[in-house]
Amino acid sequence: MIPRFISLLLLVMVVSGCGSGGGTVALTAPCNLLYPLNFIMVPAGVLLAAQVPTVDCGDVTDWTISPALPAGLSFNFSNGTISGTALTDGYDQQHTVEASNSAGSTSTSFRLRIDRIFTYLGTAGPGTFSGVTGIGQMSA
Repeated sequence: MIPRFISLLLLVMVVSGCGSGGGTVALTAPCNLLYPLNFIMVPAGVLLAAQVPTVDCGDVTDWTISPALPAGLSFNFSNGTISGTALTDGYDQQHTVEASNSAGSTSTSFRLRIDRIFTYLGTAGPGTFSGVTGIGQMSA
């Protein structure tokens, strides 16, 4: 019979890899990077709801975005979140975000447009609009 102390010592050695440095855990590359929206349109001066990405598989250690966001918007290089309030209208650009670690990377793209969101006010000319069919002409 093996004394209890020696049994525990053998168990600890087996669990810890017998002091040989243990095994290495394979690092997995991030995958399936997604933002809530792939087309973001917001007027200047209006707070953009934070765009928090989701990413599967491996842990992300580095985030990049290209091109840089317009003035007033920020990219969090710790977690990939996009937030802020754009300062000027007239911006329309495709952006690519990459999430990576030493095992690999994943990327996604989205379109960002900073512009006024137009609403139209019009009146129907006499006899030119059918409320039943929705067909007619509008004059501004």
